[in-house]
Amino acid sequence: MTATIELSMTPVFGPMCWSSQELAARNDWALHLDAEAAKELSNAALAFADRPVASITATDATQAKAAAILRRLKTLAAFGPGVALLRGVPCESAEMAARALWLIDLQIGLPQPQDAAGGLLHDIRDTGADPNTESDVRVYQTARAQPFHNDGGDLFLLLCRRPAVEGGSSRIVSAPALFNEVLARQPKLAAVLQQPFPFDARDNQLPGQPAVQHLPIFSSHGGGIFVLHKRHYIDYALQRPDVPPLTNDQVAALDLVDAICADPSFQYTFRMAAGDLLAGNNFSTLHARDAFADPGGRSGRHMLRLWIGLTNGPKLPEAFRGSREFDSLFKIPGRG
Repeated sequence: MTATIELSMTPVFGPMCWSSQELAARNDWALHLDAEAAKELSNAALAFADRPVASITATDATQAKAAAILRRLKTLAAFGPGVALLRGVPCESAEMAARALWLIDLQIGLPQPQDAAGGLLHDIRDTGADPNTESDVRVYQTARAQPFHNDGGDLFLLLCRRPAVEGGSSRIVSAPALFNEVLARQPKLAAVLQQPFPFDARDNQLPGQPAVQHLPIFSSHGGGIFVLHKRHYIDYALQRPDVPPLTNDQVAALDLVDAICADPSFQYTFRMAAGDLLAGNNFSTLHARDAFADPGGRSGRHMLRLWIGLTNGPKLPEAFRGSREFDSLFKIPGRG
């Protein structure tokens, strides 16, 4: 895909630009679903137990007691710091967790496809697969550490049904703060990061699109900065014989991004518990996960994930059209 690149060499400001210390100092992004709202959501999930999850529609998702806090969750993730954590979501069983998450999603936005098959709801757990030998395996399907990256859709919802016995901590970084720091340290590399990099689509590319996407890591559009970053998928792309090696400047730029993301003053680290729901903005935050283990034959770590499109989401950089992460957003009325 080709698109005119709108280069930005000025810092970005706003609520989505924060340091780990600033995020830790504010408690407005950590919410709790009270007992009454949780019971209402649980009852609704049970009422639809005989229906496939994807058959439940927005007209079914009318849990009034949870509506106000879900509006707050959406506002924080979409227009505030770009991240919000909701505790107390019913998750007594895998079926309950899936339906509760789906009902929450329908009060926030529109489910978006996460893979080539059009799957809308993903289980995040270790399958034992190896992404180094299987081209369609993604790192979320393993117990490995997942480097800083973003997902597809405007927002992602990640519900913890069961945490790992060991490891599995979550980390988040503000992409505007990351961009500003690159700009302050190495302006030349800030420009490099706004040029295309190769990303392996892990055999999940859209029909007619190549197996390797070429997209900028930072895209300036409409006065803001949009991020798309998965260094491990860049590394997978570079294993293909038809993908040329990165330039020295590209490698240096990626190394600088990694170094800033690893800096405790930029990354905020926390651990999710059962019933915790993380909502994140895919254009303004990157997230990562530590490696995990469940020794002693215990039940494994289990998360459930949805990608969400917003009817009032931002106008997108043209470079995102055709990408497996964001192309579906262009099809939402008013977004194209």
